[in-house]
Formats: sequence, C-alpha cells, structure tokens
Amino acid sequence: MLVQGSAFSQTERTQAPRTIQLSQGQVVKGKIVKLFPNNLVALQLGRMTLTARLEAALSAGKDYFFQVQEESSGVPRLKVLSQQPFPVQGDQAGMIKELLQQLGLAQTKTNEWLASQLTGMRMPFTKGTIEAGAPILTAAGMLNEEGVRLLQGMLLRQLPITSETFSAYRALQEGPPLSSQLTELIQQLRAHPQLESYGARMEALMQDGKIPQGRSPVIELLSMVANDRLEPSVREGAVQLLNRLGIMNQGETRESFFSRFQQALMRPENREIVQQLWPTLTNEMVRELAPRELFQRLMAEGSIPPGEKGSQQLIALVQLLGSKVTPAMITSFLSGNGVNLSREEQLAWTTSFQLSSPQQQIGGTGTSSPIAAQLIRLLQALGLQYEREVGQSFQQGTDPLANDRMKGLLLQLMQQELSPKMKERLEAALSRVTGHQLVASETSGPITQTAIQLPLMLGSFQTDLTIQWEGKRQADGQLSPDHCRILFYLSLAHLKETIVDVQIQHRILAVTIFNEHPKPTLLMSGLLPVLKSGLERQDYSLSSLVWKEIETEKKNAISWQSPEKIGYQGVDVRI
Repeated sequence: MLVQGSAFSQTERTQAPRTIQLSQGQVVKGKIVKLFPNNLVALQLGRMTLTARLEAALSAGKDYFFQVQEESSGVPRLKVLSQQPFPVQGDQAGMIKELLQQLGLAQTKTNEWLASQLTGMRMPFTKGTIEAGAPILTAAGMLNEEGVRLLQGMLLRQLPITSETFSAYRALQEGPPLSSQLTELIQQLRAHPQLESYGARMEALMQDGKIPQGRSPVIELLSMVANDRLEPSVREGAVQLLNRLGIMNQGETRESFFSRFQQALMRPENREIVQQLWPTLTNEMVRELAPRELFQRLMAEGSIPPGEKGSQQLIALVQLLGSKVTPAMITSFLSGNGVNLSREEQLAWTTSFQLSSPQQQIGGTGTSSPIAAQLIRLLQALGLQYEREVGQSFQQGTDPLANDRMKGLLLQLMQQELSPKMKERLEAALSRVTGHQLVASETSGPITQTAIQLPLMLGSFQTDLTIQWEGKRQADGQLSPDHCRILFYLSLAHLKETIVDVQIQHRILAVTIFNEHPKPTLLMSGLLPVLKSGLERQDYSLSSLVWKEIETEKKNAISWQSPEKIGYQGVDVRI
C-alpha cells in the first residue's frame, strides 16, 4: 500500500521542522559543532545549526545540556546545566538523573526514560513536559517509541500537553479514516429510535462531500454518435473509437447501428437486460419512436457511471448490441498504452471527458469552481471552526450552528445515554475532528502550513481526501495563491493509493502524480485538455503533468521534506 494507514498520518510523519522555537525554561541537548574567533561557535540544536556567543568554557564536538533563560536584546541566553559533556558512552543514565535533579523532578524510571528519549531526539522540553507527558503516556499504555513520537509531534506544534489533546492528536495517527468512523456511527444512530434524528442530520452533512463521478466515457461516445450538434469530425472519431472497442461494426453506418439497437431492444431474450437498464421502457414505446430518436433518448437517460459500479451495466449494454466486450477489454482500452489515436479519435475522446466531467453535473460555468465551493462547504459542515463560530454567535446574539456542524452534533450526542460501544465510536470520531482542528494550521515566520482531511464520496466510492498546503502569507494576511505547494493524498477505486504533488510558481502549475500502477495513457490524454481549460478559467496555466510509477520497495519513501534553515547571520543565542 502506498500510504500506510491514514494518509493524514503520512503527511504528519513527513513534516520536518524548519526552525526551532526556544522559550524560557526549555531544556535541550546541543552540540558545539565548531569554534570561531571572538567566542563565536556553531551550535547544533536538534536539526538546526545556529550561531552562538560562548560565555562559558565548552569543548568542540561535545554534547551539553542547555536551559533557555530570559532573552537579552532579543537573543535567547542558554545556561549550561552541567560543565561535563554528555558522554557518548558510559554513565549516560547518571547524566539523566542529574538533569532531573536540577529540574526538580522525581527520579522515577518513567521520568528517566522519557527524559532520555527526548534528549536523544534533541527535542527542547520543559519540566512541565515531563510532569504532564509521563502520566499521559503511562495511562495510554504508550511508554514506547510510538508514544514519544506523538509527544514529539505535539511539542513541535506547540500543543498543550493534556490528556484531551494527546487523545485528539493520537486519533489522527491511528484507527480508521474519518469517513469510515462517521459512516459507522451514522448507521448505528439511524438504527436507534431515540437517536435517529441525529443520524439523519449527520448523513445530510456528509452529502456535502459527495461528488458525482459523471458518466462512463464509453456512454458519452455512444451518445455522441447520434448528436448532430457536434462537428462531423468529432462524431466520426466517436465511431472510430467504438469500432476499436468492438461495439460498432467496421463499415457500419450510424442509421444501421440505430436500427440494430432498436431491434435488439424488442428481442425476448434481451428483456431482462432492457429492464435492468431502463426499467420503465416497454415494447410499445420502442416501436413508437424512430431508431435515431429512440437511441438518443435512451443514451441521454443512461446514467452508467465510470468505474466498478457502472462496469456491469456497461457490459450489459454492449452485450445488448451484440458485442463480446469484457470488463478487462474496456480497462485495457482505457489504459491505452501503445494506442495511437487519429485526430478525429483524439477530438472525440477529449469531448467525451468534457461532457462527462463531474463539474458539468454540479453546474460549473464561467470562472467559478463548484467542486472547490463544495469542499469549502464540507469544511464548514465538519465544524473545524466550530468554537469560533459559537463565540461569534453569542456575541451577535444569534443561534449557535450546532445542528449545522458535525462537531456540534457530536458534542450534543455526548450528553445522551449511549451504549458503551456507541460511546466509544462517538469519542473516536470527536477526537478525530478535534485533532484536525489542533493541527489544521501551523505558521513559521512568513510560511504557513495547513493539513486537513475530508470525507468524500466519489459517486458511490467512499474515501478520504487529505490536503497538505504550504505557502506564504501576503501583506494583507491572506495566503498567496500564486506561490505555494499542495499535496493531495487519496485512495481511488481502481488506481488505489494516489499522491498528487502540485507546485505553483507565478500561477504556473507543475503536477506530479505518484501511483503504483502504469500510466493510464489514454485516460490522461482525455483528461489533460479538461484540466488545462479548468485551470485557465481560474487564471492558472499548466507547465507539466508527470506520472511516476512507484516501485513496491519505494512506496513509503515518498515524502515532502520542507527545506531546513541551516546557518544564520549574526548571533542567534548566547551561552
């Protein structure tokens, strides 16, 4: 699997700190990397290398424990807690005990273990980190590497070390995706008479994450054959593609094809297939219409989606037309490796994707992006800014939005009498939503990084979309849409785990898709013009679209490592 477990967990694991935040009282293990004239040294703290002014006798190449003191002229001062360097070998446990004693902490095995782990990671921590973190990890049964990694992530994001925030942050890394949690909870609520209304309201909110898949491009090709409003070259291309698939016979005219379709509808042996595809269609209705009109009407009514769900219906339709096409043949055709399309075929193929685009079904016109607007509505529906909205409603004297936000409904349910199993699922879902709120935005200087996860329904396929965004804030505080980087993590019905890396400079996009499967050449050739035209409506342009097939042993090597700031001008700290 390309993205192990939760995609959100993957994004969390790949983020590296770009700067180090020093605050009074913190303790960190640092190394004197190099000595310079005028008492200047290169000091390595964690993953950062800073310039320091040395006011104590320390040796190069050695590790020491430092504690952050009050700032002087904007420059933090580091106090050396022990003049003896931290031993590479030998009595390291003794040094940890001495550290705990200087901090006024009990020398318990748990405190010693946690302090040793944090110093080994070169993570800045305070006395309070040990006092709060040790009992939290003990209660959670996570006095292990995973527990420390979670605590490290909370420290990096400067989250309060409490049981509640630990549970919320942990929920992002473990367990099923948010969409699965909410779906199972809704099913339980809908089956409970006293709680059914909550389930119905939550289900309605989930609909904001439902994006139609459009129709199968093969159905669009069939519709295009009878569409006289299209250019003749496009219709001819559709006929050629259907010839390739074996749905239309070589040399067959459109009129004879329509007549053959009408005759097939009236054959008794096809009655079951006809009822499956068009339940209300009768033989009288078939006889009353001219072949072309009948074909146009039934193709317009056909809502066969792409993907697995529509596969059986599509095969039933082509079998009705006397074709022996199989699902494997259609999949192979859509992949299109080694297929050279004629000009007419390429025009028809591109048109079929334009007509079947979900954006067309949602009502996308002009420069607006209805799918983007839908995702924004979903963000609001989840309640990722619920507390702020409640505060604003009290200030304005309006009704809170509890019934219009998923988090509000989850909090209301917490007040109800629930079975232990339902209570457990409710707490897991609530912790997950709260965890997303905690880490939704992280700012380091002018750079802001955001990571969110949204439950989506792509047609009938349920998945989670994780979006990781990094960019600069403009002078007005708004995030710049001209220079940023966006990563999308999601699982698809056929392509499975997929990562889309979008880099934007001067509103020019370079897109890279990471996936385990070979590049679906024909699909991408049909989608590329749709992508370009959609970007142009938003005043963007596409410079490149690259598909990278990921080998099995490299699946988990995909990461987005933010560039680290190494080396500073001037003095960063005083020792």
